[in-house]
Amino acid sequence: MKIKTLKIMFLLLIAPYMFGCDSKQPEQPKPSPKQEKPVDLLKAKLGEIKTLRQTLIAKQHDFISKKEYFQIEIEKIKQELIEEQEQERIDNRLANIQECDAYLQELDRRLQILSRAPDKLYSLERSFNAKIVMISLMYETEINDLKNQITKIIKEYSPEAAELVIDKSKINLKSKDEILNGLKAEKEELSKKKVELLNKKQEEEKEKNSQIWEEVCNGVFFRINQLTEISAESARCLSQYDDETLKLDNLTTLSPEAAQHLAGWDGVHLYLNGLKELSPETAKYLAELKSKRVQKCTPGRFWGEDCSFYYNSKHLYLNGLIMLSRDNAKYLSQFKGTISLQNLTDLSEDTVVFLAKRDDNRTKLSNNIKQKIDEIRKRR
Repeated sequence: MKIKTLKIMFLLLIAPYMFGCDSKQPEQPKPSPKQEKPVDLLKAKLGEIKTLRQTLIAKQHDFISKKEYFQIEIEKIKQELIEEQEQERIDNRLANIQECDAYLQELDRRLQILSRAPDKLYSLERSFNAKIVMISLMYETEINDLKNQITKIIKEYSPEAAELVIDKSKINLKSKDEILNGLKAEKEELSKKKVELLNKKQEEEKEKNSQIWEEVCNGVFFRINQLTEISAESARCLSQYDDETLKLDNLTTLSPEAAQHLAGWDGVHLYLNGLKELSPETAKYLAELKSKRVQKCTPGRFWGEDCSFYYNSKHLYLNGLIMLSRDNAKYLSQFKGTISLQNLTDLSEDTVVFLAKRDDNRTKLSNNIKQKIDEIRKRR
């Protein structure tokens, strides 16, 4: 009985192998890859649009900087071209201008697109976002159409994110003669504008001076330091100015007739630092500025007043003068007051001789001129 039982158990153990059966569990089918939802695909595409838009904005700023650079380079080359004499160098500079102009043309074309692209992409991005919200109500064909639209837009604007490349075959390059003629025309136009601006400025200054002259002769002196020129009549009115200081630093010219009237002014400090040069006649009249006898009274100790007299020493400021002629030095050296000539540079010895005759305390000079004066005095 035991033997029979053992046989049965043995047969049960080997039966699966005898009949080709496998004790292992059958393999389960592998799950198919998880497919992305249409809404996720569209959002990813919209992310590409957003990235592209930001790239185009950065590219726009970059191209604007490049355009400014090439414009500056062209102007530099043009200035060099004006002064250049050697033909080979002229040809090289003209070729450089052609090269820069080619870049400018391409930059203008690209910037024209880039100026509109970011706004258009942003508008489309918002529009597509609104449609994605309604995707649950859309048919599959509508979803595919939307995806294709986004792909098309990305494909359309992606090339504009590329670096600047010049295809000279597609650019209308200016000839060297055209550049030279254009440069000549620009130069003539610039000269014309300069003349027009100068004339306009002179007319405005003349009108302004006339207004201030009228004010001065009516006893109004608020704007006298704005005068750039004075007539003999206005100088006569200025000589009546009742103040110790008369500032006329904006004067650029001073006629002998006007200087003659200013010499009669009773103040102390006369500022003429705007004058760059003097005629000998003008210097002669300025040197005639005389000190004025002034009476000063204080209450007396017991009664009445105690009065004394003194002379107000004039101070003439001519710090705008760089050079001084021999005749001017001769006349100005006779000025009895203090004179400031601190911007005088190198003077001839016969000019310095006249300044050496003056008292150092009454002559304000640069250290260079002072040294020359000391040398002359030592030789005497």
